[in-house]
Amino acid sequence: LVLRGRQVGVLRAPEAPHEVVPRGGRRQAPQLEGVALRRQRADVFEALAELRRQGHDLPRIARHGVTLLLRQVFEHGLFHADPHPGNIFVLPGEVICLLDYGMVGQLMPEDTERFADLLAAVFRKDTAAATTAVLEAADITGPVDRRALERELHEFIAFEAERIMAGVAFGEALGRVIAILRQHGLALPARYILLIKALATMEQVAHDLDPTLDVAVHLRPYVERLIRRRYSSRRVLRDLTRTARALLVLGRTLPTDVHGLLVGLDRDGLKVALRPEDLQRLTHARERSASWITFGLIIGALIVGSSLVLHRSTGPALLGVSLLGLVGYILATVLGLGMVFSMWRARRF
Repeated sequence: LVLRGRQVGVLRAPEAPHEVVPRGGRRQAPQLEGVALRRQRADVFEALAELRRQGHDLPRIARHGVTLLLRQVFEHGLFHADPHPGNIFVLPGEVICLLDYGMVGQLMPEDTERFADLLAAVFRKDTAAATTAVLEAADITGPVDRRALERELHEFIAFEAERIMAGVAFGEALGRVIAILRQHGLALPARYILLIKALATMEQVAHDLDPTLDVAVHLRPYVERLIRRRYSSRRVLRDLTRTARALLVLGRTLPTDVHGLLVGLDRDGLKVALRPEDLQRLTHARERSASWITFGLIIGALIVGSSLVLHRSTGPALLGVSLLGLVGYILATVLGLGMVFSMWRARRF
């Protein structure tokens, strides 16, 4: 797959009408004249020097590489997921040729829209919209504290948004989003991980070619175009048509479904299922409440008994005060403080 200017094409081997391929053999790949960027860092610098010697425009190559990947993602939903320098071949005329499609990512239209929503929210510094986009994209297997997640995303956007929009830490910022999701027990599907990996890799390659390249400048038009397309009159009409069809289907099936539900309730009654973990929580709460009541009765008895002992001056005394009464008060105070601390830890204060 190549990009030259705005055109995307497919590299094909020249036809060989009289070529005979032996059984189990392979057709010889076409020989391309160009410069491979190579994978090792030292080799990459050598390749960049070779490109300069041949008179190539390195910033133009960087722009072509970024545009190529963005078009694959936002226009085709099928992208090269491993565009490291070893898989990039520069042909004459700053034509980019991507090699080795062993790792390819595929996105549904909804996937690109969610990703665009997240990027647009980051560009606008809209934390609520970013949280919604992240939750729609992530795999949710349990309860999520949306407020805590939104708070962390707010801090992330507040400190990282400027660098993202400056195009100097795009891949790093997306990696930070993944880390935040993991802290909240969330995970992105593999297709998003491949997308982030591809963007971060291409960003690094582009910055090797042109350190001043602003990836966000190239990314923003695709995001804005996708959002405009979603809210276009044609798209809105299509969504309304789908909704109307779904409502018609629901209108036909709802009476039958409700009738079946009522018949089932009349025949079998209403059954409530409790999970073992729910019963364990109820049992634990009951035992804890019983313990607090018991402690309260003991503390009350100590206070009453100590008051009676002090009033009658029973037993040994210190400065005219009954030691038994003082010990009772001290013990009641210690038990009371312990119960208050226990209630505070259980957040039942």
